[in-house]
Amino acid sequence: MPTAGERTGKQERAKASLRLALGLFLPISGAITLVLLPLVLLYGQSRRETLHTRLKALVDGSSLQVQQMLRQVERDTAVTAALADRPGKGGDEPTLALLFREQVRREPRYSAMLMVNQAGDPLLEIPARSDPQPSPCLPAALKEGMGLPPGGFWLSSAQWPQRPQRPQILGLEDRTPCLLAVRPLFAGKSRRGVLLYVTNLDALLGDFDRATNRAPQEQRGFLLNGQGEVLNPIGQGQTATIPQRYPDLWSQMQRQPRGMRRDRQGLFLYERIPGQQGLTVLIQMPPGTAAERSVFHHPLGVALVSGLYLLAAALSLAIARAQERLETSRRQERQAADRLQSVLRSAGVGMGLCEPDSGRFRGVNQALCLLLGRSADQLEDQSWPSFCHPGDQPAARQMLEAVRHSTAGAQHLRLRLQRPDGSRVWGDVTLAGLPGAGESNGTVALILQIVDVSELVAQAAYLEAAAEAGIVGLWDWDIERNVLTWDPVMYALYGRRRDQFAGAYEAWASAVHPDDRAYAEAEIQAAVQGWRPYQPRFRVVWPDGSVRHLQARSRTTYDANGKALRMIGVNYDNTDQVQRELEIDQQRGLLAATLEALVDPQLFLTIAGELRISEANPAAADCLGRSRNQLIGQPLAALLPAASNQQLLMALAAVARGGAPLIVDEHPLQLAAALEPRYVDLRAVGVRDGVAVSFRDVTDRRRTNQHLAASEERFRLLAENVTDVVFLCEGGRIDWIAPGLQLALGWRPEHWLGRTLQQLCHPDDQGQLLEQLQLVGQGDQGRLRVRMQDRQGCWHWLELHLGPYRHPDGRQRGVVGALQVVDREVAVEADLNRRARIDSLTGLLNRQEVLERLAWLNQRRRQGDSPLAVLFCDVDHFKVINDAHGHSGGDAVLQALAERLRHCTRSGDLVGRLGGDELLVVLQGMDSLAAAEALAQKSTAACRPRTPCPPARCSPRSRSVSPCWKRTNRWMRWWTGPIRRCMRPNNTGATA
Repeated sequence: MPTAGERTGKQERAKASLRLALGLFLPISGAITLVLLPLVLLYGQSRRETLHTRLKALVDGSSLQVQQMLRQVERDTAVTAALADRPGKGGDEPTLALLFREQVRREPRYSAMLMVNQAGDPLLEIPARSDPQPSPCLPAALKEGMGLPPGGFWLSSAQWPQRPQRPQILGLEDRTPCLLAVRPLFAGKSRRGVLLYVTNLDALLGDFDRATNRAPQEQRGFLLNGQGEVLNPIGQGQTATIPQRYPDLWSQMQRQPRGMRRDRQGLFLYERIPGQQGLTVLIQMPPGTAAERSVFHHPLGVALVSGLYLLAAALSLAIARAQERLETSRRQERQAADRLQSVLRSAGVGMGLCEPDSGRFRGVNQALCLLLGRSADQLEDQSWPSFCHPGDQPAARQMLEAVRHSTAGAQHLRLRLQRPDGSRVWGDVTLAGLPGAGESNGTVALILQIVDVSELVAQAAYLEAAAEAGIVGLWDWDIERNVLTWDPVMYALYGRRRDQFAGAYEAWASAVHPDDRAYAEAEIQAAVQGWRPYQPRFRVVWPDGSVRHLQARSRTTYDANGKALRMIGVNYDNTDQVQRELEIDQQRGLLAATLEALVDPQLFLTIAGELRISEANPAAADCLGRSRNQLIGQPLAALLPAASNQQLLMALAAVARGGAPLIVDEHPLQLAAALEPRYVDLRAVGVRDGVAVSFRDVTDRRRTNQHLAASEERFRLLAENVTDVVFLCEGGRIDWIAPGLQLALGWRPEHWLGRTLQQLCHPDDQGQLLEQLQLVGQGDQGRLRVRMQDRQGCWHWLELHLGPYRHPDGRQRGVVGALQVVDREVAVEADLNRRARIDSLTGLLNRQEVLERLAWLNQRRRQGDSPLAVLFCDVDHFKVINDAHGHSGGDAVLQALAERLRHCTRSGDLVGRLGGDELLVVLQGMDSLAAAEALAQKSTAACRPRTPCPPARCSPRSRSVSPCWKRTNRWMRWWTGPIRRCMRPNNTGATA
């Protein structure tokens, strides 16, 4: 039981631990607060800025889309008004009626077109639908049109048509918003009336909804008219009119044409489209969306901040991850905003804004950059005619001058455009002037529109070339007048001359083969009645009696009542195709006979809910154990149970549905009546309405291959996993070597095959290799180490074990051996040998090595070599150096002394360390004692310090490793007696 003192001590330790933890937690948590709070604020600010940028790009793109449609309406009305102001030259009412109908048919945005005289009576009205309805702004539009000057233009505010009891003019069948485009009509200087276009906005509103309401829970887009009514369908279903729902916002929109407003109902960005129509683009970001929420609005953010305070020890890692997530979020949001802005500002065709005088680009869209193959920076301040083909540049400049000095409207021209890579494209160029506002009548800018028509030009060129080459014949039949017109190719296809053709329907019918005439005429009547297109295949009889097969295709034109007016079509000769089809039928018969003679089983399967056998050859009947009549019509699953052949049945069904051919080898095939599966090589190819399957039983072959593969696998495992690389040599050359050679030296086995061991061995090792090979040739075993190169050219030590390779009868056939890389063993042995001879601190010979060499030199001296001199050296005050600088300083002094002795001695002299600060120098080839003393004095001078440093000045705190000795003690003995006398103690203490 613990005592009171132990309990008190434990409580004190707990309190101390608590105070320490609290003291560490408070500054760390304060640092987390100082770092985390700015990051959270910065993150929220970044998201808000990105949101504003994205919404602004969305408003700008939507406004530009609406303006483009309105400008197109203005151009169309300008062209029609100009044509209507020229009586007798295209301005008569029948011509205008045709023009109106063509525009209504070609442009779905026009609901109706109207010409009204000064009295308000309609001169001409062309509705797009059969049930016209009135427009509420029609009286105001007629009034405005009567007051417009020549060339004037007025657009009404977008409104919904009403449904009165009695149908009137100008309207829609449903309540689709529309607006009226009005231009005055003049005959000379007298006012003639008003031209009025009814434009529905359903296509524009659909595009607007797709662009702005992709995620309604995040943002909503509204297109408003002048009264604040929402025009787009999604906007109508979500809110009432803007003045009723958001009165403060509507008040601000009346004061400012463009702006932003944020209140409790959300974030609003709007822009009023310039002009007289009063349209406004409004984007709403509802309050509380994920785009505007901060980190603390999400439970995950609260959990993250709480976790940071609880895990204060991981503060640095948490901050780094938070910064990384913040930067990634910013980059992704910027990329998303850039992509959104690029998509919204791009149009389906290339468009650009040009200067009226020079034609230089002020701005271009992405489609134009792609069409011309240049970036926006390369197109800026460049004249658009300069990008045309040199042959089309004069026409482009004339077009530019005509638009700049004319008020007739847009100019259209088909030109060739040059790309930087030398290629060119055909484009339909439309150039229109943008007049100045107010009293200015000049053109302030030009709008350029280019549509890529290269494919259409290529198709037209192909048809022309085909007609010139006599491949396709063109014909035109005026049904009302019964006039049939042929081009020259048609006469060649029918084998007739121009004087042999009467130019009527009966003349064509007389040329058709009698057996096909009823069929061809029935097809013509079906096309005239509008039941189906005219595209029959029939035969014609030439005057010489030969028969040709022709294929016809045509297009029929009808009037407003559905009556056929004209047929225009082509004929081309397909006699060769018909003959090929006949040949195919013959080949099919030959194929059926071939199938009967095939040795391999062959099945044809059709898929009708499940795979069924439609045809089988005799080999298949024998293999499946059924007769041919029993197989035909049977489901394949009845012969191959689905439980065991599910994958095969699914694969065959996929091939029958148009998949890739099926090729499988040794596939298990479980028959319904068999106990064990059969293995087959199967091929399946999709044919019309089914699949053709052929297979071959390879069960016996598979069993044989398995036994062979198992044997080869055992040999491969033995060759690849053995440590040594085994090889065989016959006739002195390598005949086989194990794959482990690649792991050992990087060589593949085929690189060594056919080469001798001497060619692969280092030149210095070839002698001992030949000796070992001779011993092996005499029946002995051999072992040696040689050097050989690896794949990169580096030499490695290899240990070879060699032995005789004999025939089964005992005769020697060659050499069998094994090699192993022993670089590590050789290096370890060399390192051990070096450590046994060299002092580890100074790099000099150690005591044992220098004394053994001295004894050997002394033995040679006795046998008549030159005398020796021995120099013993130590360092004065070495203990003081160690005390002042530590052992590291003493070691540095010994290393410096050893280095200097090596430099001042000769190449044949020996320098060794006996121990401590004692060094030994053995001088060879000394002729006299004076010569030895001179060399000793030279060594002493070289070993003195460069700057004297007495021991009293050595500070214990100094880290210098420079030598600090005054002089070097030396004891030299002229070597004339035995070595034992030289090793006696120096009793005299003489120094040199």
